[in-house]
Parts: sequence; structure tokens; C-alpha cells
Amino acid sequence: MTNRQSSQRARILIYGSFLKAFNVPGSYLAGDAALVCELRFASRGYMFTMSQLPFIMDMIGVEL
Repeated sequence: MTNRQSSQRARILIYGSFLKAFNVPGSYLAGDAALVCELRFASRGYMFTMSQLPFIMDMIGVEL
């Protein structure tokens, strides 16, 4: 491994959908705080277009 490769941090992003697992609309995103923050600002047109309904979040919470 070169010095350049060892100095770079791996950026891991985990995302998925609740549709197939729980049969409810919605998705999740987890990763490095800086990357998630950057995606929140850069993807604002695609995110938060509709709030998740409280009963759907309750269904997901019960399943988890």
C-alpha cells in the first residue's frame, strides 16, 4: 500500500429501502457524518419532498 492510499479514508455509505423489507414506503441512509451532511444539502430537491407518515414510522419501529 502506498502512502497516498493509506492516507485516504474509506467512505462507507449504507442505504436501503423499507419497501421490500417491511412493505412500506421510505428509505434510510447511514454513513460518515460529513458525507451524509453533504448529501443532505446536495440532494435537497430529492429529499424531504414528503414527510414520512407517523403510522408508517411506527410500523417500521415495531418491525425493527
